[in-house]
Order: sequence, then C-alpha cells, then structure tokens
Amino acid sequence: MSGKYLSLLLIPLFFIGFFQISAQEYNPLVFRDVLIQVSLDENGNALVTIQGEIVNTAKVPVVPGYGYVNLTVSPESVLDVKAWIDGKEVEAIKLKDKIRYTVWRPIPSNKSVKVKIHFEVRGAVTKGLLFHEFKMPVSKFSTRVQGMRVVISVPPGYHVTYVKPEPKSLSSTVIWDLHSGFLELEYSQVPLPTLPVKGYLVFWPSLAFLLILIGLVIRKVKS
Repeated sequence: MSGKYLSLLLIPLFFIGFFQISAQEYNPLVFRDVLIQVSLDENGNALVTIQGEIVNTAKVPVVPGYGYVNLTVSPESVLDVKAWIDGKEVEAIKLKDKIRYTVWRPIPSNKSVKVKIHFEVRGAVTKGLLFHEFKMPVSKFSTRVQGMRVVISVPPGYHVTYVKPEPKSLSSTVIWDLHSGFLELEYSQVPLPTLPVKGYLVFWPSLAFLLILIGLVIRKVKS
C-alpha cells in the first residue's frame, strides 16, 4: 500500500480592523460544530465537504478575512473548489498547496456565520486488486474548536475491513468525533468483517493456504 493521503487543515487568518492576529495572540473567533464529510467513489476519488460556524466571542465586530484548507496532494488533483458563507457563494481559489476562501464581512459580537467548503480530490484512494486504502490526517485548527465530526463514506457494495483509530460509529459510513488525528480506512467488495489488522494481510495468506491445502488433497486423491 502506498503512503498517499489527503490532509485537511483549516487555518483562518483573522483581522480586527486592519490588524492581523497572529497565532500567539488572542483569537476571539471559534469554529463550532465542524463537520468534515468525505465521500469515496468507485474510481478512487474523494468528494470533500467541510461545514461549520465561525463564532465571534469578542465584544466588537470582527472581519475574519481569509481561511485556508491545506492539502498534501498535488493541486492538479483538486477540482471543483467552491465555498459559501451563510448560503451565499464566495471566492474560493486553489493555490499551490492549499485552498483559500474569503470571509470579508463583519461578524457582530456573539454572532456567527455558517461556512461551507466543497472540493473533489482525484486519486485520493490507493487502489489494490481487491482492497483499497484511504488515509487522511486531520490537523489541529489555528483557532479553538467546539465540536468536530469526521464522516467518511465508502462506495455502495463495499465493506469497511479495517479502520483506525476506533470510530464512534461503523458501517458503510465511518464516524469519528475528534479534533485531530490520522485516520486510516481500508475497504473492499470482499464480504469480510472489520478486522483488527488490514484485510489484505488476512485474505491473501488465507487464500494461499487454502490453495495449497486443495492441491495437497488433490495430489493425495490421485495417488
């Protein structure tokens, strides 16, 4: 299996008036109820949707400015980049190693705006003969997060044969509640249960052993 993976990292740059707030300074903005949805298709592509609310906890209005989604895949593999703020489409640009979206509107004190980002990643899955693998690091945000869920769905007719770390829910859709971590998922049309090790490590040796056993039986019968 290859080490190819998709990395998601939202790094908003925040502004109060015309002064940029660095990571070391107080940041009054909070990401709340962040939902990262990844839908894998049969061609090994990933449709990614990121949703959440940016909440202003300051006593004055704040203009967030730019937000970023960092990617560890080639920019050529990222397509159909779009972003919405409160349901209205805003500028979203694919840069060399990230997606940049804009939030150039003031958020009043104790109010929030809803953010939605969508894009497709071609070739996000490492495809094998029978078993396919998807890896995704979810990095920490540069601002506080209040609740984050990651949901990964495999194509219809496939079974999740291995997953790490242990998810909150597991079926054809895998759900994690976490703020950061490295997610691994293996899936296959082979109807195996979810195993503590990767399915291909069990399936191929078992198949080889079965073929050897059948061969020995046939040889014994002929003799």
